[in-house]
Amino acid sequence: MKNLTALVAALTMAMGASAQTAGRNYNQEGKEFGKGQLDPSYNRAATTDPKTVPYYNENPPQKKSYGATSLFDVGTARINSCKGESPSSDRMANQECEAVNFLSKNPRAHFELSANDPAIIAARDAINNAGKYADSVNQTACTTKTTETPAETAQRVCAEYLAVDQTQCSVGWTIQRDDDSNFQCDQTYKATEILTCDSSATVTCANAGYEISGVSTKNSGIFHDVSVTPVPESDGLYKIRFATGARNGGPKRCGTQGWSEIGFNLDSAGSGGSTLTLQIDNLDDTLAIAVNDQTVFAYAPGYTLKSGYTNSINLDWLERRQAAFKLNYTWTQPLATCTNYTYTGGGTVTGCSQYEYSSTETVTYTAAAKLLDYCPSSLKMKPSAVPGRSLFCNYEGKLVLNGGEGSGVGLTKVDAELPLVKGANKITVYWGTLISDGGACGGVDVTGEIYNIKRDCEVSWSDTCSALEERSK
Repeated sequence: MKNLTALVAALTMAMGASAQTAGRNYNQEGKEFGKGQLDPSYNRAATTDPKTVPYYNENPPQKKSYGATSLFDVGTARINSCKGESPSSDRMANQECEAVNFLSKNPRAHFELSANDPAIIAARDAINNAGKYADSVNQTACTTKTTETPAETAQRVCAEYLAVDQTQCSVGWTIQRDDDSNFQCDQTYKATEILTCDSSATVTCANAGYEISGVSTKNSGIFHDVSVTPVPESDGLYKIRFATGARNGGPKRCGTQGWSEIGFNLDSAGSGGSTLTLQIDNLDDTLAIAVNDQTVFAYAPGYTLKSGYTNSINLDWLERRQAAFKLNYTWTQPLATCTNYTYTGGGTVTGCSQYEYSSTETVTYTAAAKLLDYCPSSLKMKPSAVPGRSLFCNYEGKLVLNGGEGSGVGLTKVDAELPLVKGANKITVYWGTLISDGGACGGVDVTGEIYNIKRDCEVSWSDTCSALEERSK
């Protein structure tokens, strides 16, 4: 152990001497620079709350090793634990085991010193001439004391060193410093930073009235007013009207029939969207209304429907989504011949109670309008062998309508959820009174409101990525 101490002392003196070069003492300059950094470093550390440092932990896993008697055992345990530890998604937290694995798999290379190395020569001189160096020490303050030291038991950690062999070697690095040297050890030239950010959109929408587009009208000549008129100072609100007959300001209509249609486009429909309400006034005689070819109202004079639906049917009664309405509906059937007439007093024929169909002859009939593609059982009627006036089921079993004569009716309102759709829509109205003797006259006035709604939406963006993108430039 004495020889080892002498060798270390000799090496220290030799290395101290090598740090001294002509004109400058770089060793002393380094010490002074390091001392000058103590106070600034302390002030920076003292004014920083350690809890703000990333990954601050009052109880780190390493705390259990404080006061350990063998740091070698602690290091060995961490090497073994890092071997099997899987990396997590936190790249900074992975750095400890990455460093441990690197050092354990890449041990520091040993180097050898020859017998002629200056450090070995200086150490040998110090060993052989220890008295020379001892004489230079000031011994005037030395006194002799006798002390008793109690026995101590200590656990020591021993390290194993390689023996120095007298072999030749060469120094691999030569550092030359001049006035142009630039040492920037604290500069980072390449770095990768992985950060996340969010870019999201918030859409805010509100309903607003807008102009109706694609307005068109058609009229067979019976109706004197078929119109779509905007309501002043009410965006998106329009009045519609189908009017015929002297009662409504038009020419007298007797013994005739006809139809009209209004088309328009909607920006939205359904709940919270566009609406349509129809009101029927001064009706005399037959009437049928369809929206997008779906029957929503029909009146048949002279025919009594089931209780509660006197002579008229509407959307609440008809099955929904039956797009079957068709004007001037034509069909072909076998020729029917009456085999049993009915009479009143005096032998007057009032009708036929039984028909026989021909197996060879056919005939084509036309009804004013088809309402449904079936005959509802609630009407309690059988398919007719020959067409009639008013409401009836034809030979095919379809519900159809012809003009008829009857008494006028009062106010009627159709305010159900009429089958409007987004985009193109149309409203069709049929009216008729077919007795042409001049005494059967009448008319109708159908009015309503259309409210066209369009959703105005604004998009606002929340962007946390722009600041990070700016940093990457």
